Amino acid sequence: MKTTTPLLVLFDLWCLLAIAQLPLIYNMGGFYKPIVNYLIILAITYFAFHGFIADNRGVNRMHTVAWALRWLALGLTLLAFATTVISYSLHLI
Repeated sequence: MKTTTPLLVLFDLWCLLAIAQLPLIYNMGGFYKPIVNYLIILAITYFAFHGFIADNRGVNRMHTVAWALRWLALGLTLLAFATTVISYSLHLI
């Protein structure tokens, strides 16, 4: 398990960076720029270590933190994605 620690730390940093970028992405102009950025974040966060983190989430604290950060980043990105779509659809009415 020592060989996966640097990768898990990088993934944790990716999740934290993605969460930190959500307000900046939301304030971007236009409709397509935020949507594309949200989809990129969702794809990378979901597919990176997809099976590995879920299968090993109880091994040690690093795996548990990576699993929790992954779902937190996915949830917040989906929430921001939905908020963007709803706010722009209300502007079209």
